[in-house]
Amino acid sequence: MRALGEDKLYYRPHFFLLSGDGTFGLNRVRWTRYDGAVARGTARAFVNDCIPYCAAGHIDRPRARVTLSKVVDCNGTPIYARLEYALVGPLPKAFPRRGGYSMRPLGADGKPEC
Repeated sequence: MRALGEDKLYYRPHFFLLSGDGTFGLNRVRWTRYDGAVARGTARAFVNDCIPYCAAGHIDRPRARVTLSKVVDCNGTPIYARLEYALVGPLPKAFPRRGGYSMRPLGADGKPEC
C-alpha cells in the first residue's frame, strides 16, 4: 500500500503536511502496522497558533496517533485514501484533538484522480 505524502505516493511515509499554509502536519511517523486494510502509527505533530500572526506564532508539538484506511485502487496501485489523527499534549485553543483528511491525489481540476 502507498499513501500520499508531499504530493507523491510513498510506502510508509514519515511526513504529512495537513494544512495548505504549513501550520499543521505530522512528522517522525513510525508505523506499528502497515500493509493491511488499516495502517497505524505514532508521530509528532506541529501546530502553529498563528498568534499574533503565523510568522510569529508559537508552535506546539503534541504526540499523535495516526491511522490510514479506506484502501482504493489508484491507477493500478492500492493506496490508503483516508488519514485520521488523534493528538495528545498541549494545543492552541479550539484546535481539534481529532480529525481526518482525504488522502486521494487530486488532479489539476481539484477532483480526486482515483
